[in-house]
Amino acid sequence: MGSPSSPEKSPERMDPSSAMASESLPTNPFALIDHLQSEIGAMDIAKDVVTSKLAEEIQRNYHTFIQGPLHHPSIPMIRHIEVDLDLAQALIQVKNGRRLLAIHKKDLVMSHLELVKLRRNRDRVHTVRLPHSHEQDMVAAVQDKAFERAVRVCAALRHRAAHLHQFSVLKQSIQRMHLALPELRQHFHSALGDLLVSFDGDVYDELLRALAALDAHLSSSSPSKGTPPSARSPTRAVVGTDDVVRVVVAAMDELTRGAVANLLDTTSTGASIAMVVDAVLNVYELLVSLLHNLDLFEQWHDKRGESDDAAAADAFRRVRPLVWESLQRRMGDAWTRL
Repeated sequence: MGSPSSPEKSPERMDPSSAMASESLPTNPFALIDHLQSEIGAMDIAKDVVTSKLAEEIQRNYHTFIQGPLHHPSIPMIRHIEVDLDLAQALIQVKNGRRLLAIHKKDLVMSHLELVKLRRNRDRVHTVRLPHSHEQDMVAAVQDKAFERAVRVCAALRHRAAHLHQFSVLKQSIQRMHLALPELRQHFHSALGDLLVSFDGDVYDELLRALAALDAHLSSSSPSKGTPPSARSPTRAVVGTDDVVRVVVAAMDELTRGAVANLLDTTSTGASIAMVVDAVLNVYELLVSLLHNLDLFEQWHDKRGESDDAAAADAFRRVRPLVWESLQRRMGDAWTRL
């Protein structure tokens, strides 16, 4: 027991914790957990191997182990102490590994909870910002004359409105969502009137598609179920002919009334004969341009050659004499007042 080789005088073997601390451990929590689990498994295996070897040695040398002190006073006891120390070291390392594993597991759980909280806050911020972003996209689409895309964006906004009532900060945005489609219709009608001043077939086609998509969405019984009809982007859609003709004729009447009113204002301010003549010529030029663009509506539908377009062209032909008669009557009244 007092020999220099005795494990009782070997601090390196009696301090397994310091030996373990000297090892370089991974800094990544997940890698550290895998490392500790592998070390624990290795120690368990080592423990089983040592225990098995000890049992086999005891059974094989039972009598020698019992009678050992008579012949070899130190050997059996030294072996017993070494095995016991190996087992103690293995148990200490296993306990330390389990303790470190529990600590890092707790840290990982807390980190995961923080990530979940951050993700939920991020999703809430994204949800709050989404309506404003969609509104900006809709305004940009209208400014770019991408009217059909504006309807799709507006329909998507209305589709999401049912899921946004829990956010009180979005109350005004939700109200604007419900008013957006009627406001888009008014804007489209105004754009139809602008085509009387400067006709563009591509813009007119885009307006017809947008109005058809808008009507399809408004006529849907439940816009919150499924995909909104306006999101299907029809390849060919013609809005009601009567509605388009009515809007164009109303816009023409409004433009004519404004031109005549400006003419009368010019003459009522004591303008010279030359100024009055110029004003009258400007009015007639405007009326001729309006009639020409009205004919372009009819020609655009005639070139299509489809049944819906034929009906629309026929409707424009029918209203042309009425528009001409209205212009003559309005100009006759203006000449009388001059």
